Amino acid sequence: IFFGRENLIESIHLKLQQNQAIALSEMGGVGKTQTAAKFVQTHKDEYQKIFWISAVSLKKSLNEILCAFGCKQLIPDEPSMETLAFIFLSKICEGSKRSLVVLDDVTDVTKDITLFIRNVKEKINLLLTSQLRDWEDYGLIQIAVPCFQEQESIGFLQNELSSASQH
Repeated sequence: IFFGRENLIESIHLKLQQNQAIALSEMGGVGKTQTAAKFVQTHKDEYQKIFWISAVSLKKSLNEILCAFGCKQLIPDEPSMETLAFIFLSKICEGSKRSLVVLDDVTDVTKDITLFIRNVKEKINLLLTSQLRDWEDYGLIQIAVPCFQEQESIGFLQNELSSASQH
């Protein structure tokens, strides 16, 4: 279920094409994750690989991705974020087309989150979602996802009612 926001999707697309890392931010419930999902759906053919990672389990997720791609033997027993990011970038994200990582729902800027951002933001496309602000401090372009205006809300509801009545 997605409605509108074509300009926002296009803005994300243009900035990622310019190799800028992006943080979609604003209060909870405005549609940051849905916007990121719509972007991925719309532009998936432009990427060789797309990874959707929950920020809550970043280290665990990277470990699982590396294992799924046959890199388990490269991971030390207690890997640092730098090590995981290095293996991820060098063994999995290599290729002619760019890779995209969506780091979803960053609720806290931990050391691991900071290290991951620093290590990957210039090497692959990074799209982050968070209620937090001040992502410029980490070298990301911050885009505030706006709440629907009245006309958008009406359009969204009409769209939903129309699709509900067809089922």
